[in-house]
Amino acid sequence: MGFKTYSGNKAGQKPFKRKHLLKLYIYCYMNRIRSSRRIEMEATRNIEVMWLIGRVTPDHGTISAFMKVIEKP
Repeated sequence: MGFKTYSGNKAGQKPFKRKHLLKLYIYCYMNRIRSSRRIEMEATRNIEVMWLIGRVTPDHGTISAFMKVIEKP
């Protein structure tokens, strides 16, 4: 699907696992939640989603970037 994995010596947060982001995307798609900010809120509020994605909390920028890769024509 065009996923990129970056490696190197740059310090920073570890990347989120793509399987967690995909699960979050599919769950929100099925429940008609389209906004990356609403998806971010759902990941911190909904217990079902927390269990599904292993309690990771991606921010709306990460979700938006992932959605752009998924929805690419």
